[in-house]
Amino acid sequence: NDDALRNAPGGIFKLASGWSFPTPASGKNCACVSIWDNFPTALEFPISGMAKELVLFIAGSTNAMQSFVENGRISAIYKDKTESICKLIPPINFNDFIVPAVQQQFESFYWYKGNHGTVVRLKLDNSRELEKCRIEAIANEAVIMLLGATVIR
Repeated sequence: NDDALRNAPGGIFKLASGWSFPTPASGKNCACVSIWDNFPTALEFPISGMAKELVLFIAGSTNAMQSFVENGRISAIYKDKTESICKLIPPINFNDFIVPAVQQQFESFYWYKGNHGTVVRLKLDNSRELEKCRIEAIANEAVIMLLGATVIR
């Protein structure tokens, strides 16, 4: 249920830690990637300029058989084609959103009846100009859901 996200005061979903992400009151509010046929394997969105950090609000679906293997990958791609990469590996920094949050690398937060998300913080090379972000599914039976993103300059 994403009512807690859709009904966020002022259209902004705010975390106790201070992070906030805009969320639409209607329409699509999530982009998913998976190796399954019902989702694309990867998605990309443009980002530009130089920045210190890319902060993503994600949730995911995975299972115990996918533990300690790369389930997905988040890449910040610079104009010179180099990349800053975060490999999503449960239970290190990724886990299923309907079971207790066990990953310890990033902030986890609960938004509805035990469902939780993760704030992925990808450090960037502030001397390189950004071109895009790519989120890719790697493991079978994993779904990565992007719910928000922000760039820290």
